Amino acid sequence: MMINTVGISDYYYFYEDNNRNGLKYNITIDNAIIDLLKNENRIIGSSELRSRIKESMGRKISPDTFYSHLNVLVNHKILDRQDEGRGKGVLYSLTKNAKKMLELNLLGVNWERINLFRRIYEKFFLYEVLHDPLFILRSEQEFDRFLFDLGVKRQNLEWGKISEGRNYDSVDLIYGQNRDFPAKAVPKNLVKKYWRERKGQTSTSEKIEFICFPLRPHNLDVVIYRREYWRINKNSPSGIERIDYTVTLPGVSIHELANDNSHHNFLFERTDIEKAFEQLKQTHLIDRAFWFRGHMRYKVTDENLRNLISNLRNFSDEEFALLSYKWKHFEEPTMEEKKRWKWILGEKEANKFFNEVELIRYENRKRMRQCKSIVEYHKFLNTIRPNEFLSPAYGPWPYNDIFYDYIRKREEGKKQLKMSKIDRKKQGRKGWIRTKKRLGTKKEIKEDIIKYEQHLRHRLDSQLERLPINLENEGIEHLKMFYRKTIDEYPFLDGIIKNVCPKVFEPDNKELQSAIIHQQRTRDFGSQIWQES
Repeated sequence: MMINTVGISDYYYFYEDNNRNGLKYNITIDNAIIDLLKNENRIIGSSELRSRIKESMGRKISPDTFYSHLNVLVNHKILDRQDEGRGKGVLYSLTKNAKKMLELNLLGVNWERINLFRRIYEKFFLYEVLHDPLFILRSEQEFDRFLFDLGVKRQNLEWGKISEGRNYDSVDLIYGQNRDFPAKAVPKNLVKKYWRERKGQTSTSEKIEFICFPLRPHNLDVVIYRREYWRINKNSPSGIERIDYTVTLPGVSIHELANDNSHHNFLFERTDIEKAFEQLKQTHLIDRAFWFRGHMRYKVTDENLRNLISNLRNFSDEEFALLSYKWKHFEEPTMEEKKRWKWILGEKEANKFFNEVELIRYENRKRMRQCKSIVEYHKFLNTIRPNEFLSPAYGPWPYNDIFYDYIRKREEGKKQLKMSKIDRKKQGRKGWIRTKKRLGTKKEIKEDIIKYEQHLRHRLDSQLERLPINLENEGIEHLKMFYRKTIDEYPFLDGIIKNVCPKVFEPDNKELQSAIIHQQRTRDFGSQIWQES
């Protein structure tokens, strides 16, 4: 039987009885082959390998059976096959990823143990993907409490100002040359220039940001942003209206995973989680990060994998926002969508969310039918605009510029249709055609609203299709190109990635990837010319 080349994660189907479609597969032969190659830690020829396996298992194995198992292991990227040529035999060895899977107890042991460790690892990395590492602290008391839990004193923090092109003059006006406290005196010429550029204004609001790495120099993962919101006055003293802090606190603790009951598929004993963490540490996949609130947090050591996780988090957040918009306004989720998000969110949380969405969609559709014009429908949509769609740059939401552009094109289409009917009448291709029609009939209004909704749905589908994963508008094809090697290095994460970002495993868009490469080369060439000039 011809077997297509697949990944190590697909090999687990041979362990599960319900996934064999009634076919018998003796996994103990595979385990014997894997165990022998692991202990020998060398390349072994097929004849010697078969002889040693017969000896270790204490029974005969037909050539067809033996080579069938070898083919399965090779096609699932567990074994490397090296053909030395006619008459020289074929050599076998474990792949690099297979050796890593063995160290993680994900290969060569009984299915119960593999399944346990695999699901704990999935929970660890899924937690990294789904849980936002950002803390927003809105008072000095909250910030002091956070520093105490982190074991850092406020006076030891070293802040750096972040000046942007749009606010550098405000930063200079308030802080001058000082690093982290306002200047007592500001040169008069600077003040005059500042207000001259703001002709007619006597007051302005400005946000000034600072950055700090509280655990430096050994740990740059924890990042604190302080945002000061200033009221700058021309004729009276300026002052801070409020301050907040945003803290990036990466990593996961054993305590968090053991006490996270949000997902019924990922409930484990603390001792099992500790064993899994120990395996991850021994294989250098995770490392101790820092103590926080009485528990050690662990971080992923591979920077490429951490960047991949960050991009998957961005993808998941944006896709969920777009799908929520779709489910609340246009149509109910498909069975496949429900199944996928139940796996991600947990069945209890997902069911609660889908029930809420159904009620919201019912009310929205009801109010849509009550709208007496397309303008009224547009206004209604904007009264229920969610906070995550506040930016006019956000693709699917019907902002005024999108609405008026649609109206313009719609009117042009109607005008062309009307002219076409007049021309047809003049040419006598069709009998009498009514061209004067009373505008604003119920049928026309309904048709206008339906057409507008179809337009918005098309925009939404386009956004979901290209779905950027960061502010640079780098989408799925970028992710596949930049992180293909990383994804291949961690096959035990395939299940998570397939659920969080299934487009990663869809066929590559070669045309788009070629355009991305060309764009990158053009950008690099431009940067080189700029540096040389």
